[in-house]
Amino acid sequence: MNNQQFITILNSVATAMKSAPLQPVAGRSEAEAVELWAEFLRRCVAQGVSVGDPRWGLLEVRRAGGKPRFQLPAGGAPAAEMRDDFSVGLALLMSVLHPDDDA
Repeated sequence: MNNQQFITILNSVATAMKSAPLQPVAGRSEAEAVELWAEFLRRCVAQGVSVGDPRWGLLEVRRAGGKPRFQLPAGGAPAAEMRDDFSVGLALLMSVLHPDDDA
């Protein structure tokens, strides 16, 4: 899967979801945010994206048309293979749960 396919899948899954996983929502509990993120990952995996894909660690979230969109930085090829685990997804989830915390 090339970078464009990877990004297209992530953005199409996020757009198709009833509640956007990238948008912080007032009153959403952490349990609800985790469920939403898990559903997002499940849908991405169903379309061929690997949870251990090293591109997760390079993702940027930018606003396009007022909506958050995933993108890779220019020259976004991963430098090294990452472990095949949930650490990157967990880091992204934590940034959505606590967007004001410094990483």
